[in-house]
Amino acid sequence: MKYNVEKKDGLLHITVELPQYGGRDQIPRMSLSTEALLEVLAKDGVKVGTCVTEGSARNTREHYRIGTWVFESPFTPVKKKVYKPKKKIKREDV
Repeated sequence: MKYNVEKKDGLLHITVELPQYGGRDQIPRMSLSTEALLEVLAKDGVKVGTCVTEGSARNTREHYRIGTWVFESPFTPVKKKVYKPKKKIKREDV
């Protein structure tokens, strides 16, 4: 299984290509779900956020062998809040 990770607009696009079923090497049928992809990425040390778009890939036919998943980047910058000092309000006793 080959995969490619691309960063676009703060999202991670992961494209996976499975080997063709059968042939001389007798490659068995395979299907890849989001959970299985997350296990492979964790094993390889690739960190991803939550899944935005799920994909699927099966190696039974040529056009199903490639699947694309979109994940949020785990390293999205957090906007820092700017705190202004509070002004003291003077009360006049009436």
